[in-house]
Amino acid sequence: MKIKYPVLTMVLFTSTVIAFRLPNYFAQNVSIIGDFKDAVADNGSEKFNTTIPDFKDTTPTPPVPAPAEAPASQPPPDELENLGESEGMSPSQDLLTLYLNSWISDQVSPTNTDPNEIPAEVTPPHSQQLPLLHYKKVPVQYLETAEGDSTKVDFWTAKEAGVPMTKGILRLYRSANPDGTSRPLVFFLPPSKDSRFVVCKTFCRYFLDNGMQCAYLEKEMGEPRVGSPAQEDDGLKRNQAPPISVETARRGLDALESMGVIRPGEKIGVGGVSMGAIEASLIALTDKRVGAAALLLGGGNIAKMLTSINGSGVNSYMRLRERLLKERGWTAENLERELTPYTTKWDPLAYIKAIPEGQRLAPDRFLMINVKGDQAISNERSDDLYNALTDSNGRHPNRHYITVLVPAAYKHIGAALRLGNLKKNTAKHFLRYLMPQSAPGKQTGGQ
Repeated sequence: MKIKYPVLTMVLFTSTVIAFRLPNYFAQNVSIIGDFKDAVADNGSEKFNTTIPDFKDTTPTPPVPAPAEAPASQPPPDELENLGESEGMSPSQDLLTLYLNSWISDQVSPTNTDPNEIPAEVTPPHSQQLPLLHYKKVPVQYLETAEGDSTKVDFWTAKEAGVPMTKGILRLYRSANPDGTSRPLVFFLPPSKDSRFVVCKTFCRYFLDNGMQCAYLEKEMGEPRVGSPAQEDDGLKRNQAPPISVETARRGLDALESMGVIRPGEKIGVGGVSMGAIEASLIALTDKRVGAAALLLGGGNIAKMLTSINGSGVNSYMRLRERLLKERGWTAENLERELTPYTTKWDPLAYIKAIPEGQRLAPDRFLMINVKGDQAISNERSDDLYNALTDSNGRHPNRHYITVLVPAAYKHIGAALRLGNLKKNTAKHFLRYLMPQSAPGKQTGGQ
């Protein structure tokens, strides 16, 4: 039988396959989710005006899963909750659920249920309540172990250092120029559910292939949060919330400095995806070593973000939030007000307001890439961060929006379909500002 409209038929078939198979596709964690850079077109992507080397992408293309039928009455699987189950993590251990569990059980007051009492504007607290502004640098000990194409770096602070003991593990992808000079380092932060660090490994290997070094925080130990599950393996689980996770990351940077990977006066890049983008923004705003930042699927105004976050991957959190609203008789505004005192200390907007313009990383050193129609970290929340970073002289972050042709609930994780675009533009941004011969303007750093 001859198909009358073969192209249209193929498009419809492909869309159906994506709609039903996308969750399982990502959950398999094969080589990393593929490179579909030409699947859909960018909207509003800026062209870089600097000369950069040709980019190589050595990421193998994963097999395309066969289509499968799904019962119409079956709800969409919470595919990101499935990530990490083989690693001993339960769905309830995702960061957002831990945050809200903590607040519900121990901190959130059941009073003040009158929506008329909601203040018109929430004022960020005094800088004394922003712990990352008071980071104390102390000696960090470390142990290097070569493992495959990377180096495992155990690091820890001494108990007598005068700060809470910090212990963690970095994964370092190291390289040097033929003449022995160092290459720029990028420190990458993962999304909250990537228990195998597939995203970090993929970005790091891409950066390594294109003239940079890369490291990411693999495990950490900090003071357990109220309401968090019992710590195992000496607490070495990546389930700590900002600002604890950010402080541990900075201790990791201290270890890399002690190792000579970061040399005195050198600037590094920080980047991250989703939760990792929020952590990366906090490091970029508060650490003077940072010369450029890439925030992928990030945003600001955390309390409002938690109030409105939706989409596949946060189903357990959404159920918990709805139960809380029903039991307390709250509106979304009530919940936002109650969350604000506990989220401000890791909200980039609070740090931007507390740090004068000339003392933090310049706006154009930030790259922001978000998905149009994202239901998890919405475009409104990315707008909040973009507007806060824009300074009084009109300098603003380098901003891109990408489009992914998937159902609305899957747009956040569907950004992986544009992985090639994300890697290429992120690498361009870092090389533009971190390579000595091409870094324009004066670099400014955080506290």
